[in-house]
Amino acid sequence: VPPFFDPKNYNVHPIIDQTLLIIGGHMAGDLSRNGRKGVVHSAIYDNWWAGGFRTTPYRHNMVGILTEMASVNLASPVFQRKSELRGSRRGMPDYSIKTNFPDPWPGGWWRLRDIVEYELDIAMSLCTLASRYHDRFQGNFIHMNQEAIDTGLNHPPFAWLVPPDQRDPRRAYEMLERLEATAIEVHQANEAFEADGVEYPKDTFIMYTAQPFRPHLMDMMERQVYPDRSLYPGGPAEPPYDMAGWTLPLQMGVRHVEVAGKFEVRATKLDTIPFPEGSVQSSSATARIVRPESNDVFRVATRLHKNDIPFYIVTKKYGNIEAGTIVIKNSDAKPQKLATINEGLSTYIQNSDKAADVVKGTPTAPQAVAPRTALYHPWTASMEEGWTRLALDTHEIPFQSIYNAEIRAGNLHKRFDAIILPSVSPTSMINGYPKDSTAPEFVGGIGEKGVVALQEFVLNGGTLICMDNASNLPIERFGIPVKNLVKGKPTEEFYCPGSVLRLSIDTEH
Repeated sequence: VPPFFDPKNYNVHPIIDQTLLIIGGHMAGDLSRNGRKGVVHSAIYDNWWAGGFRTTPYRHNMVGILTEMASVNLASPVFQRKSELRGSRRGMPDYSIKTNFPDPWPGGWWRLRDIVEYELDIAMSLCTLASRYHDRFQGNFIHMNQEAIDTGLNHPPFAWLVPPDQRDPRRAYEMLERLEATAIEVHQANEAFEADGVEYPKDTFIMYTAQPFRPHLMDMMERQVYPDRSLYPGGPAEPPYDMAGWTLPLQMGVRHVEVAGKFEVRATKLDTIPFPEGSVQSSSATARIVRPESNDVFRVATRLHKNDIPFYIVTKKYGNIEAGTIVIKNSDAKPQKLATINEGLSTYIQNSDKAADVVKGTPTAPQAVAPRTALYHPWTASMEEGWTRLALDTHEIPFQSIYNAEIRAGNLHKRFDAIILPSVSPTSMINGYPKDSTAPEFVGGIGEKGVVALQEFVLNGGTLICMDNASNLPIERFGIPVKNLVKGKPTEEFYCPGSVLRLSIDTEH
């Protein structure tokens, strides 16, 4: 039960932390009075991360609650010996009486009925507390909102700016839309203006920090620096429970500016964020290009394939045409057709006489062929696989889910050009579920036959895309000159928990 473990996020108002102490104490007291043992607080879950149903309310000056029960095997009773009970590192180093764990559970049977009884006690405790102190809770909410506005009026930063000239306008739109949907006030400048000595154009988006949910705005826009925490003085680093960093504009590739000084501009508060409509330039040019600046390029490519319109991908920079640019001959697509393909997208399909030179028999722009893509779907469920499906669907990229038996059957190169392996460990991928743990059709993994089938797929020209843990499969089993340099390293040597990284990429390699 609340309160939770360190570290505390500095954007969360102290009243939230103190209220969690009150609520958790009330719950723990009621549980103890009813003879419910094994209640721990100030352990395991921290107050740093922003991405949960309990933690997002904190940034909106509301109290969020998490209680969690030890699980049973679905609904099957579990018998736990006292000698098997263990602590954990985060606020519960061992299974013994502590200030935050005053009445340990002694072991024995643990049933679904127990979970229901504990949670009923907690629910009634919360309702009782809320009914007695509703004025205090509501008053605290108003107080924190007013304090957030006052802070934004009197202390920097005074605003966050998103200029209109973005490399990927749609991503800026999506970021602002998400912020607006979570009750952040977004304004748009009616005129050019100056802030911190820099000129910004008309239509620049402005998010003033003088608004009720300033903590949420700050937490999404600023760069997180996770506190330097060790398990003991001079010891290894203590990993956070969830993410260490999540800065939204860094994840979404949005140019943003923090404004330290006060400034003046006529601006309009937006009810909805305007979508950056793309366009198709019309003229007598011999070719049109789509520059590789927006994620919508993937949607354009897929739509061109679906409409049987041939196009070329520039593989080497030619003049001012970057590698990755899509080139479409005007003789292959009418402007009206391209306008239909570009509908709902933010891409600019531009004229280019020079682009026609690129596709005149040069090896720098081969004609694009629609790749036959497969995504491995393990029965040992992978969250990464679900997120990857969402990403492919969102960008309109066709794919087929494949399962263990299909990989074991081999001849994958005859069906697919690319296979994506989501983040699954090699052991889990190869072995899957053991016998007697699930229905027979879900037992096992790709097996040794599947490993060989994937090797043959690559040797026959297929592209194997491995994400995170899945990368260890070809490293360990394909005999390639690649080594996982950080596998098994202690935190003293390598430490990078859930962080946003800046990468330097050699695009010529």
